[in-house]
Amino acid sequence: MEYRSRLKIVVPVILTLTLMGVFSFNFYRLKTEWENFFTSTINNELKRVKSMVESTVESGGDPVSSLSSYMENSSLLKGAKIKLYDRTVKVPGSNFEKNFMERKIDFKNFSVILYFDISKEKEINTHILNQFLIATAISIALIAGIFLSLKLYFDERESLSRETAEKERLKSISIAISSILHEVKNSLSRLNMIAYRIATKKDLKYAEILQKEVQQLSKFIDEAAALNKPLKLNVKKLNIKDIIDEAVKEFKELTSLKGIEIICKAENIFTKGDKNLLKSALRNIIKNGIEALDVSNKKEKKLIIETKKGKNSLKIIIKDNANIPWKEDELFSPFKTTKEKGFGIGLFSVKRIIKAHNGTVKAYKSKGYSVFEITIPITTASS
Repeated sequence: MEYRSRLKIVVPVILTLTLMGVFSFNFYRLKTEWENFFTSTINNELKRVKSMVESTVESGGDPVSSLSSYMENSSLLKGAKIKLYDRTVKVPGSNFEKNFMERKIDFKNFSVILYFDISKEKEINTHILNQFLIATAISIALIAGIFLSLKLYFDERESLSRETAEKERLKSISIAISSILHEVKNSLSRLNMIAYRIATKKDLKYAEILQKEVQQLSKFIDEAAALNKPLKLNVKKLNIKDIIDEAVKEFKELTSLKGIEIICKAENIFTKGDKNLLKSALRNIIKNGIEALDVSNKKEKKLIIETKKGKNSLKIIIKDNANIPWKEDELFSPFKTTKEKGFGIGLFSVKRIIKAHNGTVKAYKSKGYSVFEITIPITTASS
């Protein structure tokens, strides 16, 4: 949220500075080009005057008269003086004002001081400056409008985002509460029926069923309550193969009974993490695979576990050939399940555990297998 707030300020500021920079550069270039043009015009005028005076002197004429005649037809040259040793001669028709530009041409025995009218240059410079100020004012007004529009846009977008997030949050809470109430209600109905049978038939087998139902309900409540608590990792060095072997061992009798073959191709890969939580995540995925295989009509029921070591991370791949259909976007969502007696918490818990280890988990179909792929860093884990 802080990053977004800064972004809302930074973007208009950068835009403002960029536009101002472009405008300033264009006006500076225009002013420079005009000054260069005027300077070039003055220099050309100096060359013409110098050439004229030299020609006049060489032909034995009077440079004063020549300069006077030249000034009558010049729009720039307004005054001239000829300095001969200690004597200064003012050329007839000359006008000497303070704002005129003074230039000096040295000849062999005398110097000519020329006075150019630069009022046009100043007038155009003033005009350029005024245009620059007007353009700057317009630019600032436009930029202020853009800034305001951006602010309104970002505020509306942020408000919409908050509103959407709040709706999603309330929707999730509603779904969670409905799922929990539904599950508890079903369990209580079953418990009530079993209790009635115990009371009427005095059969101990119903007591065992009652005990299992209570345990199942207790497990559901514990798992649902755990969703609201942050995970605390007990990070230690561990061997991934050992954890996989321990998780597989827990299902040995069950898989043997159901005719499911577990093929384990785990390697000795050392990393850091919470052993119990990682084992819980693996147990949930393996359990899902076994349950899927149990209801499938496959003759050969296989669950394959393998590991792959990368440069900075390791992969744990668990796949089964039950190939039960599922919606990928709902697979890791809480309280979403395709199983009759499932809670929809197991895979969500897997995602939380792997994420807490700075890892990722994804599911996909490949060559008739349902594949779960876990990726976690080899050396580090966050708490």
